[in-house]
Amino acid sequence: MTPTPEIQQRANQLREQLQKASYAYYVLDNPIMEDAVYDQLYRELQELENQYPELISLIVLRNVSVTNLHPSLFRFATISRYTV
Repeated sequence: MTPTPEIQQRANQLREQLQKASYAYYVLDNPIMEDAVYDQLYRELQELENQYPELISLIVLRNVSVTNLHPSLFRFATISRYTV
């Protein structure tokens, strides 16, 4: 089933809201919405993408350089290497 223009518009709107909220939270360290609201919007987008797989797209962060990303995004597990 092909999504209507209204459904495509809603998916784009949700992506934009989620992108702005993620940027505010992770980069600016200044949340613009409650976690529960973010989760609700994210679930709505997932439901639309499950119903209309052609809506699935990679979310691209615009206007974000690596130097502006929050340090918590770069935490990696320490791996020990054993030689026999």
